[in-house]
Amino acid sequence: MAIMKLFNKSFNNIGSVRRRVIIFASCVVLLLSNSNSMAEAYRSKVFLDPNKKLDEAVSLSIEDLEKQLGSFNNNYAEASAGRHLARHYVQQKQYQKAIEYYQTALQSEGLAVIANQEMQQELATVYLLQGQAKKALSLLLTLQNSLVQPANSFYILLAQAQYQSGDYLALADSLEKLLKQSNDLSDAQVKQLVAISYGSGDYRQCGKLLRLLIDRSPSDVESWRQLVSIYLLQKKHTQALNTLALAKQKELPFRQQDILLLANLYVTNKATEKGARVIADAIKVGELDSTAENQQRLFEYWLLAREKDKATQALMTAVSLKRDLELYLKLAQLQMEQELWPAMQKTLLSACAKTLEDRYVGRANLLLGISQLKQGDELSARKSFINASLLGGRGDQANQWLNFIAAAPATESELKRISGPCHPQERNLRYAGTFSASSAAEAIVEGNDVEVKTVNSQPFYWTSASVDTDKMASQLRSLIAPLIISLVRSGGSIDGPLILLFDDADNNSESMASGKLALKAGFPVRGNLRSKARYKSTILEEFKCTSLEFKGDKKDLPQAWKKLYQDTLNAGYELSGSSRQILNESDDPEQLNTELQLGIL
Repeated sequence: MAIMKLFNKSFNNIGSVRRRVIIFASCVVLLLSNSNSMAEAYRSKVFLDPNKKLDEAVSLSIEDLEKQLGSFNNNYAEASAGRHLARHYVQQKQYQKAIEYYQTALQSEGLAVIANQEMQQELATVYLLQGQAKKALSLLLTLQNSLVQPANSFYILLAQAQYQSGDYLALADSLEKLLKQSNDLSDAQVKQLVAISYGSGDYRQCGKLLRLLIDRSPSDVESWRQLVSIYLLQKKHTQALNTLALAKQKELPFRQQDILLLANLYVTNKATEKGARVIADAIKVGELDSTAENQQRLFEYWLLAREKDKATQALMTAVSLKRDLELYLKLAQLQMEQELWPAMQKTLLSACAKTLEDRYVGRANLLLGISQLKQGDELSARKSFINASLLGGRGDQANQWLNFIAAAPATESELKRISGPCHPQERNLRYAGTFSASSAAEAIVEGNDVEVKTVNSQPFYWTSASVDTDKMASQLRSLIAPLIISLVRSGGSIDGPLILLFDDADNNSESMASGKLALKAGFPVRGNLRSKARYKSTILEEFKCTSLEFKGDKKDLPQAWKKLYQDTLNAGYELSGSSRQILNESDDPEQLNTELQLGIL
């Protein structure tokens, strides 16, 4: 009996197990007993007591069988009993006891060769369930030599053991063999291989298997979604778009996130107007909720498509649904580009109805001053530009506007206090007049100590990815395994610890807010490697950075990054926008041993 069929049919069917155990126990006792009274006692224990529940009866028969197992002088009887007991304990999820009985049954050598081979596969499966992948793999490799023509179920089990053991090179060969016999695989077996190939990072094989499932069941929308995800992991955005668009064309059931992904894929493939229309049409017919987030995305897509009127309308809807200062300022910026001065001023006054965070003060006052100036109110514009120069990082632009209108110099009072509609919670400026760049740098460098280093250039073999910040560790494992396989197959060797590269240009506020982090992951290498598919070979340039060694629990890592960032700024350094994390080996698998490097100019 094939191993997966056995487990699906026997281990999960408790009625079948109980009947087999009862019938088998009865037969064994009758054969070994010369006494009718002993047989009668056994039958009465199992069958003749109407007050006992079936579960209790089975338990009693199992207990009797275990007691007599050691007294069997017949190899066949001992092996058969051991196998039935092993299956019983698998069904009970008592895997260690099941392993012991399988081993007893195999050592008895009382069953036929084929039965022993099936039992070895069952034992390998239990090893995997118990988390003993290397034992399972060793057993299966030994068994493989004795099998004349291994069934597909054997190779699937072998692939599972190779995956759990981390033997990805051998796993790739097993998947290749199974794909050649794909017509003989059941849908359940194909889905098992999809999970294995995905887990090992073999996305090419995973895609082939998913296309096979789609060919067999075109209405299975989950296979379509998974295939799109696999294409995205490989950066094959055109194939991902074509697949998802075809699924939509076939009128398969779409979730809201499917609609948003389809729109995003159109935009990524330079069809921005189509992307915007997908969202607009879905909102119109009720397939997509008209939330502030969806309206903001619609605004961005219309803006990319240079449809400013539609973009403005979408952003106004977003602002009406959610009081978000960033949205207000974007709307004001868009209205400025369209020279809608009264509407722009109205938007800014609405934005400033409450006090602002310091970082927004300069930007809001600058835009307000422009709207006032364009409507002829130069006096109010002068005051707004002065406010913009005091706080929020817009000083240079504000001073340019002040020079443009030849405004009178700011008074001492105006430099000490922000007045007008767009102001922070704390209006008074305690250190007004001391805000030159040089004096600020001198003030904060004193008393701060941060390590600065320059990392030499080095050959680097890498791949890029977008990971979920809360699942980063597991996703990195899936990412690195195929990278190592590709590196080894290319004839290279690893010459240092894993390095993660981050760039501010790849991580905007929207992606970070959604819990996504773009990165490049790879190893310093030796050997003459060439770029291959999604894996790149390059030379990492010399990198000037501040550095911090971190050893501890991964949950404390964000705080370590925050400390390095703050110490670097306090020391007066200007950030380059790039950072690195070096993942060194750790004696404790539960603890991180890593070096954080923050790029500086």
